Amino acid sequence: MVRDIELKTPNGVCLLKESEVNVAIPGISRDYTFVQISDLHIAVSDESDSDAGKERAEKSEKFWRSQGCIVCNKGLADEYIMSPLEANNAVAQRIRQISPDMVFLTGDIVDYASLPNLLCARQYIKDLSCEYIYVPGNHDMLNKNLPYKAKKVLSELLGKTPEFCACSLKDFDIISLDDSDVEISDRQLYRMQECVKSKRPIILLMHVPLLAPAAREPVFNKWGPNWMIGEEQQCSNNRAFLKLIENNRDIVRTVFAGHVHIATGDAENHADGIVQYTAAPCFTGFLRVIKVSDKFE
Repeated sequence: MVRDIELKTPNGVCLLKESEVNVAIPGISRDYTFVQISDLHIAVSDESDSDAGKERAEKSEKFWRSQGCIVCNKGLADEYIMSPLEANNAVAQRIRQISPDMVFLTGDIVDYASLPNLLCARQYIKDLSCEYIYVPGNHDMLNKNLPYKAKKVLSELLGKTPEFCACSLKDFDIISLDDSDVEISDRQLYRMQECVKSKRPIILLMHVPLLAPAAREPVFNKWGPNWMIGEEQQCSNNRAFLKLIENNRDIVRTVFAGHVHIATGDAENHADGIVQYTAAPCFTGFLRVIKVSDKFE
């Protein structure tokens, strides 16, 4: 289900697109509420930036604004198109209203890794006022030669084990992994196999989505090949990982991903194949509320 949420912001009244999905985990001791946001593509500059850095931020901001940012006071004389950062902040305002147990940030939180972008991302996440999991995206990992201060902030945001992290709650695990290079490593495949063997229910977070039924057609139509994990031309680990998730739907209850800039899964009954949801970019006003309970069928 996707609904319009009217929100009053400093720039006027806007509409957010809020998806709500139910995840059933039999026998859990309490209900949980999570929120997924993805692909914020934060691009800012400050006085420490070079002229080239400032120009890059301006170009990025202009490009992402053109990709469908939120419109405030639509149709009125004071109609205003938000910047990507303003739109992301509107979504953050809504998240604070929801007050979830945790926020899942499924990658590309910054448009490119720079100190101003990462500091902005850190403050954004802090202002959400809740726990979070940050899954690395390809844009987050673009700059391999970060200066020490920027590298330290990125490491702080991602946590100690971004390649594969298992967050164990009382009744289930939330597993996040770095597939930002569209490859599953030997270690990631092995760790996932071991987690599945434990039989504990899993919610899986990725940046690049799996080749799942709900995503297959819309993603291929928009982007073509090599935008999902498990496509036949990819490495054997990718295909093995996809098969592992397909064969263990009773354990891997749901997959949440970003990367493809389109929301998929909300209109599906998920009768066959992997249950997966991809997110539209946060700067378009999209967020997904995830309800986890043993009361859902």
